[in-house]
Amino acid sequence: MPMRSLCVLLVAYAALPAGAIADDVPARPATVSSRLRSQLSDWFRANADVMGDRDLLRQVAETMDRGLADGKNIRIILDGKLVRGGGSRFLATWSGRFYEFPITTAQCRAAGAAAGAAVGSLCVQSESAEVMEKPVIQIEDLKVDDEENLPGNHAVTGTASYSIVGEIPEGQIVVRAMYRAEASSAMAYRVLSDFPKVGKVSFLLDPVNEKATDVQFGPTLVMVDILVLRNGAPAGLVASNTIGRIVDVQPDPEGFVRSGIQFMNRASDILESVRDEKTAAMAIQEYRKEALKNRSVVDAMERLGTLPPDQLEALSKKYESQMNAATARLQTQVKRIEAAPYAGEAFLTRIEASLAE
Repeated sequence: MPMRSLCVLLVAYAALPAGAIADDVPARPATVSSRLRSQLSDWFRANADVMGDRDLLRQVAETMDRGLADGKNIRIILDGKLVRGGGSRFLATWSGRFYEFPITTAQCRAAGAAAGAAVGSLCVQSESAEVMEKPVIQIEDLKVDDEENLPGNHAVTGTASYSIVGEIPEGQIVVRAMYRAEASSAMAYRVLSDFPKVGKVSFLLDPVNEKATDVQFGPTLVMVDILVLRNGAPAGLVASNTIGRIVDVQPDPEGFVRSGIQFMNRASDILESVRDEKTAAMAIQEYRKEALKNRSVVDAMERLGTLPPDQLEALSKKYESQMNAATARLQTQVKRIEAAPYAGEAFLTRIEASLAE
């Protein structure tokens, strides 16, 4: 559920007392979803540096409540200008727990959040594993290979240290690793046949861009925990804390070409929506958001000329028709905008100015 200003939505959400969301939302007992709601509310009260529209927030609060009640997970990226004390944040929920990660401004922009803005979504995949109230396994020191520059076509691998701090329930012990990007996700389990009191576990996940419909890049949350699989409980019991790290995913050269084509087609979609002065103003903001999100792709497209000639020729042949079609479509829309009385060259100048802000 992408949102134009998720922070504005959630601040009013945080300001509402529990049970006062909407008349048609029944009160619930203190469940995992209500606990997460309280944690989100507390975080935004303490850290969000904006004010919100209460009526608008009531509607979003209802959506968030129902999403949490259905077991959906939340992913939120906040620009540092919206956080007291500065510093962009990556917020997430998983396995009934709330997580906060500091990220850089560059990571924030790569995730699609412009200056003074926020983006977020609800994960369509529900989390069904039961979580122990008090973990009996402690995980720490999570390391993801190539985490600062992970090619999107490479497997996600890494290690984490653990120690047993309590009595483990009877069952098969497995390490679970998962990530969720904007349009792709993966989860993998590995049985731990040898499980000493103190040790290290490793994991391997499918490449982020192996099955994604759209090419994914930018900050991606990778999480690891340890489960006990018991008879009659196929989802497992989370017996450890869940630990996470933010990984910077980079498309491979072919991925950048695909992203570039997607960006041009998205730009054409935005320009096609311009039919009057009102839609022109809306299009400027939409284009700016897409351009910021795809800045690394645009930069990489300009550097494709440095590839070995045979690799560049192969990419050119493979994507020539798609690239030509996307370029022609974009040029057609630019010419239409230039000739339109409600847009013209002034509109294109405003887009360039907005990108420089």
